[in-house]
Amino acid sequence: MGQTNYGAAKAGIASFTIIAAMELERYGVTVNAIAPAALTRMTENLGMGAAAPEKKPEEFDPFDPANIAPIVVWLGSPESAGITGRVFNVQGDHISVAEGWVAGPGADKGDRWDPAELGKVVPDLVAKAAPNANMGGRRK
Repeated sequence: MGQTNYGAAKAGIASFTIIAAMELERYGVTVNAIAPAALTRMTENLGMGAAAPEKKPEEFDPFDPANIAPIVVWLGSPESAGITGRVFNVQGDHISVAEGWVAGPGADKGDRWDPAELGKVVPDLVAKAAPNANMGGRRK
């Protein structure tokens, strides 16, 4: 609950990142974004880590915000020079590349669709499509 505006803002940042990377590539500028997941004051009411057992101070904490820093440092280094237009999901020891919006199953008519025709087309397309990812960016 209450994540609609946050999710929409993050989707805007992801799109901004991809388009800015395309526009700035000719100048040698790279643009990337990070979608971090960590336990902070902003996320503590979302239940992150609620079921996790108590950790000893020397144990790895997958919800520690400090786990996000390595990708930030790496993206700011010369080693990342060829990486642009990407959104990186980061939580604990897990890093993944978000694959963004991709065109799924489609149908062509060769002419303008009539809304009355779509009842036979759209449900089939949705049934063939991959499910949406959850808030963690993973498909169920």
